[in-house]
Amino acid sequence: MDAVKRNVLNELCRLVQEHNISFKSLDNDKSKAGLIVEVVNTVLWLADKAESDFVWRGGTHYIYVKTHWEQITSKEITQLLTTVANLGEIHEYKAKHHRFGEELYKQFRSVVKDMETQNTDVVKINCDNGTVVFGANFVELRPFDKRDCFFYKLNYSYKPDATAPEFQRVLNEALPLDGQMILQEYIASIFFPRFNHQKALLLYGHGGEGKSLIINIISAALGRDNVVERSVESLCAEESRTVADLENKLLNICYEMGSKFNISNFKRLVSKEPMTAKRLYMDPYTIYDYASLLFACNELPKNIEYTNAYFRRLMILPFLNQIPVEKQDRTLGERVIQNELSGILNWIIKGAERLLAQGCFSKSELVDRALAEYRVDADSVASFIDDSNYEKSTENKDCMALKYLFEGYMNYCSESNCHACSRKTFSSRLKGLGFQLVRKSQGMFVFIKKVPLDVTAAEEIKSNKEWTLEEDYSLKNIFI
Repeated sequence: MDAVKRNVLNELCRLVQEHNISFKSLDNDKSKAGLIVEVVNTVLWLADKAESDFVWRGGTHYIYVKTHWEQITSKEITQLLTTVANLGEIHEYKAKHHRFGEELYKQFRSVVKDMETQNTDVVKINCDNGTVVFGANFVELRPFDKRDCFFYKLNYSYKPDATAPEFQRVLNEALPLDGQMILQEYIASIFFPRFNHQKALLLYGHGGEGKSLIINIISAALGRDNVVERSVESLCAEESRTVADLENKLLNICYEMGSKFNISNFKRLVSKEPMTAKRLYMDPYTIYDYASLLFACNELPKNIEYTNAYFRRLMILPFLNQIPVEKQDRTLGERVIQNELSGILNWIIKGAERLLAQGCFSKSELVDRALAEYRVDADSVASFIDDSNYEKSTENKDCMALKYLFEGYMNYCSESNCHACSRKTFSSRLKGLGFQLVRKSQGMFVFIKKVPLDVTAAEEIKSNKEWTLEEDYSLKNIFI
């Protein structure tokens, strides 16, 4: 049991003795129901006296531990109820009997209220010394309030003048300014309960660029207990058993991102749509507040099921500056975590203020370029068009039979060892890329033209491969 929760439960038991509470007058067969009701009502009254409370949410009980809400099991509740009964002069043999405990718990479950929906008009961060509340033009520290419905508390204080110079050094070595702003705003967006940004951030680099160091520092700033690590494949499975692990967490870090996952469920998770969760031996239930997704990849996933909606939900932040081994400070991360978490919180708040003012993430050429390149690499149709130097056309002379273009695409995929899609999907992706398709008596045709290679590029191709026009489907005389 968590130490904070244990302290609150012990305080409730101490209050029984301080207030000389006794149930002895109800300890008879005629008053059995009255005894059950009185014990439960007393526990709820004691919780109010101790500035605590109990609620029910999503198939789970929660107890307010004076700063935030924590899960409490039915077994822990039953133990509390029977202990209070015993302290209130109910004989131990009766108080500890399993049937008596079961009846107490049933009564407790019937009267405990559901958690109220939290106020989302302003952004709040729950810290060790209170709750930071802020908008586009103000930041203030307020006392803890159970109505804020926090399920976490950062283990450091808000200090408005705190700075993080060494953390800023880490950022400067790893990312340009526009990349730093995207990272800052994304971490800030975690604390926006209803900010529907519909984005997942993917940190991309081959290693040695500071990516892992930044993730470690951010995890510490958010609190290790508030960060989970579940794979995208397990989260997006049709009957996922790991989605429940995201509930009430701030961030889920996925190390590497395979190509075999359900795109539809991925989009729902990124968009923060209600998700069905299932825990072992429990009925399925719906979760509404759960972790944002952060990916950290050395390689970008290939052969995925391409959709525009998938790419719209990705922000790819490339780490391009590899730091030489001799310049890597192995103790830097630990120093930042020990000394600069309050300063990092102010860095997060600055990102939140900018996000509130803009209503969206900042524009980043670095991120936009990385996503554009990934779209081409990940989509075999876009790669085929790009590598074959095709472009859109509106001229009648540039009308190619779709079946021949598809043959060229299939040949390209075979030679490139990449995943080929069906002809129907091929047509849809061409339309998605802006190509015009028309139906004629001979079949479907595409308005498309070949962009001539410059002399340098042509010479390079000849030096790397012997080929003829007839060997390349993309150069066949199939225009009409």
